[in-house]
Amino acid sequence: MLARPDLATASRSIASIRAALDMAGLGMAEIDHLDLYSCFAIAVFNVTDAFALSPDDPRGLTLTGGLPFFGGAGNNYSTHAIAEAVHAARARPGSTALVGANGGILSKYATGLYSTRPADWRGEGRYRSLADPADIVPVLDRHTGPARVESYTIIPRPDRTLGAVAARTPDGARLIAITADDTTLATLAETDPFARAIAVTTGADGRNEFRFA
Repeated sequence: MLARPDLATASRSIASIRAALDMAGLGMAEIDHLDLYSCFAIAVFNVTDAFALSPDDPRGLTLTGGLPFFGGAGNNYSTHAIAEAVHAARARPGSTALVGANGGILSKYATGLYSTRPADWRGEGRYRSLADPADIVPVLDRHTGPARVESYTIIPRPDRTLGAVAARTPDGARLIAITADDTTLATLAETDPFARAIAVTTGADGRNEFRFA
């Protein structure tokens, strides 16, 4: 996950949907029924943002009611989404349904298109596997020197509260660093530290530690 060019976007799931639409010769506006994988909000918004879909799209974004409400034994939710897509397509002959299925951390996405219209599938043309993206960011286990905050969180713990940041070095590499310093934690809690400069050192336990520069 840390190797993604943009931490706010999971490009593989977006590429999966685009490839499926391209294979079918369809645009997102031509899809009649949608079930976007919905384990967490980010899995839905990652797709809606990429395809300019409104949260109140008249088609709806789910056929099952959404994973948090519908459930699904183990990792079986998308099987139910496919079944609902088939029901929806049969109820409106000629319509098309799109089902997105997530694996990994939005990193092993699968997209299926379903319709009552027959397709001219030949050989293995009914599916495609996408190559891993080449535009990955180097990730450093250890770093000493300057960096800038890219994302952050505060982790409450019984023994001590920690702050953690994802940060970028001047040459573009990414790292994770933590802090238990009260002043630094207060800055994380009370300000908007995105793009703030930090100083990173390697602690005695080998973990990256940071303070605001």
